[in-house]
Amino acid sequence: MHKFPVERAGILDSSERGLILNPDDILDSAELNSDSVVADIGSGTGFFAIPASKRVSEGLVYAVDIQSEMHDILSRKISEEGLGNIETVLSTETLIPLDSESVDIAYIGNTLHELAELHTLSEVFRILRPGGRLIAVDWKKEETPMGPPKSHRLSEIEASALIESAGFTVTTVEDLGPYNYIINAVKSEAD
Repeated sequence: MHKFPVERAGILDSSERGLILNPDDILDSAELNSDSVVADIGSGTGFFAIPASKRVSEGLVYAVDIQSEMHDILSRKISEEGLGNIETVLSTETLIPLDSESVDIAYIGNTLHELAELHTLSEVFRILRPGGRLIAVDWKKEETPMGPPKSHRLSEIEASALIESAGFTVTTVEDLGPYNYIINAVKSEAD
């Protein structure tokens, strides 16, 4: 499995990344309530988790990552910004240590392609409440000036099939700028 190199963590917070993939645009479509519980899976340095925490002022954001060094960087930011509603969660590739049905919205940003062979999506399904939503953004399967090699990427069809194989129902698949797509999926109320 590919892991983003910690020594390149600065790229995750670059202004260029913000122009290509604006977390506020994604959050606008997420229909968050002030008391929503969000899990940012593969949170890295908090590119999505920090803006999400400002939207769920009475809620909670779990910043889930497998790299403790990324959590160290994020923890400094949380402290500097005085954010009290982000909890860093160190996970493994196959276990997210959160209670079952404890999360309203799970976000996977540009890491879905890293999870294709793992149990992670089943874990995301487990932690979501019935009716909970998954928002997955990933790289289009084409050559781009940034991002992982094309051979590591999933097409929209492959990504949708992977998400559905974990039990989700895909509701929308859309382009998200020149390099990414976004998939919205839901955990059925009956599950």
